[in-house]
Amino acid sequence: MYTLYFSQEESNLNKEVIMSVFKGLLVNLKAAIPNKEDLFQEFGRKIADSTKIPFSREDLDLLKNLKYESDETIIESIGNYFRYFNIIHDTLIVSDVDIDKKNKKVVITFIDSDKHEISNDYLYYFYLISGLIEKKLSDILSREIKLDILEYNTFDLDENCSIKISFDFELLLPQIDIEGIPSDDNLDSDILDVDLIKEYLNPLVLAYIIHAVILNKKVLILTDKNFLHNPLLSFFEFIFRDSFEIEFPRIVSNAFYQKNKNFFKNHIVIGESGIFNDKDHFLSKKQVKVESVIVRKFYGEYQSNKSSLNALRSQIKKAFLFSEELAEELKKIIENKNLKEVDSKMIFNGFESTFKVKLSIQYINFLVEIVENYFKVEIPVVWKLFIYRLYLV
Repeated sequence: MYTLYFSQEESNLNKEVIMSVFKGLLVNLKAAIPNKEDLFQEFGRKIADSTKIPFSREDLDLLKNLKYESDETIIESIGNYFRYFNIIHDTLIVSDVDIDKKNKKVVITFIDSDKHEISNDYLYYFYLISGLIEKKLSDILSREIKLDILEYNTFDLDENCSIKISFDFELLLPQIDIEGIPSDDNLDSDILDVDLIKEYLNPLVLAYIIHAVILNKKVLILTDKNFLHNPLLSFFEFIFRDSFEIEFPRIVSNAFYQKNKNFFKNHIVIGESGIFNDKDHFLSKKQVKVESVIVRKFYGEYQSNKSSLNALRSQIKKAFLFSEELAEELKKIIENKNLKEVDSKMIFNGFESTFKVKLSIQYINFLVEIVENYFKVEIPVVWKLFIYRLYLV
């Protein structure tokens, strides 16, 4: 094909100009808003619907047909489809695809063929694009997927610069209505400043707090923004109401903490941007997968503050009811059955009959942690293997 002419009315922007503006924007955003990788991944999800990708008809048909394929088929071929989303940054190429069929997960390693774009200053780009790809592929595949940036070697540190991104099917939270969970219409939430919470509380930090609290850990939150103290306390009291009877997080200033460190030596200490002190290494992004999904729905609900709160509180209430039921079921089996006689499917018969729902292995593991830490039911290792086997078959 030949270009015979350019219309004088058209303005053709030079790609290098666009790229320099884009890079300059991200570099300065990272300097002005540090340690907000998750926020920029969320930005990517939000701009996905308005971002136009020039698919050819054949490519679009190929992608759309993927939704009719099995999870296994999608996983085996997913490395081939990232090139469709290579927005602006066309020097990245796929160098390795590590497929874990058993856990339905793929780790894709990208390298920079020009060896100059993967830098610490430019990292927000990858979080932005991973969020965009996650949303685009979720829509195309008609199922929830999750992308996580696992690790990276930047050109600043290593000539062999690379970035690893994991692809797996998002665990689905239980989508059922449970009696006793209030609807949007009757939530008494007017006293809560949800906009303030969303503005100043990092989503990952909130996931850490929920994880620690429901597993019966003492939590201390550090913030020098005094105006946040009462709204945060009201917020936590509200989302845990009628479910977990827990010790609510204490909220103090950094100066107060420094003067009283010994008093808080048994607390997990969380600051505004992340974990401040966790001597037992109880918290990490890998350990809060379920909580991160729950929290994302809270931050993603923009229709109303009541809708946001309802999404968050209802999932916490469901986790409480499910884990309570599981704890009771396990207690009965401990009292009446020999471990060797227990079939794995027996453990969740209560769920099938009571809730009529099947849960993902990640969510089951989440419930097991609550049963052990909150309800104090000791689960033998062999039973945990039964539970995992139940959802792997």
